Amino acid sequence: MLLLIGIDDTDSRAGGCTTYVAYKLVKNLKNDFNLLPRNYPHLVRLNPNIPYKTKGNGAVKIEYEVSEMKKEDIIQKAIEIVKENSYMDYEGTDPAIAFSFNEVNEELYNFYLKALTTPVTEELAIDLAKKNGIKIINLKESSKKGIVGALAALGAVFLEDYTYELLIYRVKENFGKKRRVDPESVKEMDVATYPFTFNNYDYGRKRVLITPHGPDPVLAGIRGEDPKILLRAFNYLRIEEQIEGWMLFITNQGTDAHFTYFQSKNLEESLKPFNVISISGKVSSTPIVLPGGHVKFKIETNNKNIEVICFKESGELNDVVRKLKREDEVVVLGGTREVDSKICINLEKLEVLKLVEVKKIRAPVCPNCNVRCKKKGKRQGYECEKCGFKCKEPEVVIEKRELSPGIYLPDPASMRHLTKPLQRYRIQKHEKKFLLVEGWLK
Repeated sequence: MLLLIGIDDTDSRAGGCTTYVAYKLVKNLKNDFNLLPRNYPHLVRLNPNIPYKTKGNGAVKIEYEVSEMKKEDIIQKAIEIVKENSYMDYEGTDPAIAFSFNEVNEELYNFYLKALTTPVTEELAIDLAKKNGIKIINLKESSKKGIVGALAALGAVFLEDYTYELLIYRVKENFGKKRRVDPESVKEMDVATYPFTFNNYDYGRKRVLITPHGPDPVLAGIRGEDPKILLRAFNYLRIEEQIEGWMLFITNQGTDAHFTYFQSKNLEESLKPFNVISISGKVSSTPIVLPGGHVKFKIETNNKNIEVICFKESGELNDVVRKLKREDEVVVLGGTREVDSKICINLEKLEVLKLVEVKKIRAPVCPNCNVRCKKKGKRQGYECEKCGFKCKEPEVVIEKRELSPGIYLPDPASMRHLTKPLQRYRIQKHEKKFLLVEGWLK
């Protein structure tokens, strides 16, 4: 029989990682029951704008075919492993597990899409679970936030685009210590596997991106298009510490899934806090650089002016926003938040559709003396001070813009997990092959 396991909210800002919990679960079920998943565990990124997320708002789904006789033993083992590896004692950590015994239906899939793009209530999750016979285990009675992500993970089916991530885990005694991965080997890996891996190294900031900086169990994560390429990329790394093991995940990271499935009902409905949003319109105010380097401007759409903020940390995207002019046609993609009782958009991605012509008016050049004429006065035209040449009309010059139509993203170090890197726009969608390759789990 089928057993789908969804897990969420096992980590805290003091440590932990839901993918590591999944790794421990897969390893233990393999050892204790000789059981392997029927495909790659799913790393499911959800709405990145939710304020109470710990880090990347990621949940996990693991799919098994199990015997009816062993079902309850496996469920109890799963609960035990999740509880053992969750940061139970930390405020804000609310680990939850969801068990489903059926294939994903349309209602569950739509719940995933909702959790990908909007805030979702615990009550809605509980009602959906009851209706679909899904067993929910909330490991802490104080809060039930984790059940939303656990249930959304169950509903995640990557119908269109998807990527993979190979996650490498540290031994416990190294948690919280400096990660020892040779940066030069990361650059070598990046060059050798381009364009089939992405966001490995930020060359502008000279920063390794595959290693996180917190006290969690992840040593490194390599993201890319194909499991075999990720395993080959792993071999380039010079790792100078002991590792516990690794596991490959299939994921919606780097796919723009949150923007792809954004449902534009009406503008008022979309302009509520913590939504994913994508709107097109015209720039209606000159960009203003704020103290600290953030930039804000307004976009007009449906006769409404909406403020957009681009953070300094966005790097190149911040530079691009500074070059926008009023009447430029753009698509703004990001997340909504409330500032001073007004909704604004935190910019995650910008598409410049059409640039307005910027005209510069200046005094004409005298054809006799090759010098600029002087303006005589209001409606009196221009006159050359040398030879007396007169001209009524000024010279109109079209200013060259330092910007071109196209898609603009933050620097790799500031890019959200779900955001699609530019190099992936050039890669054709690959076939739906989810066969477990040799070496996917160690």
